[in-house]
Amino acid sequence: MDAAPWTLVVAEDQDLDPDVGIGLGVGQWVRLLFEAPEPVDGFTSESMWVRITEVLATHYIGVVDNGPMVVPLRVGDWVAFRPEHVIEIWEDVEDE
Repeated sequence: MDAAPWTLVVAEDQDLDPDVGIGLGVGQWVRLLFEAPEPVDGFTSESMWVRITEVLATHYIGVVDNGPMVVPLRVGDWVAFRPEHVIEIWEDVEDE
């Protein structure tokens, strides 16, 4: 298996809550920050929404949901990530 051409950034490294990704479930949407292998138009990283499809003992599996501009991924690509990689959770807030 080849190494991924990108790196996931740990939330704590970005002064974000490192515990935000604990206890998530299948079907939830999370934002992950991917570091590009090399800069593209001056950008070195990109955040993307990923839908969790599987919860394992130490990590999650998810599917990329938006089209990246900097990181060599595509909509529908699978990624494995740990709770500390989650920088945001999509909260579906309904109008009252």
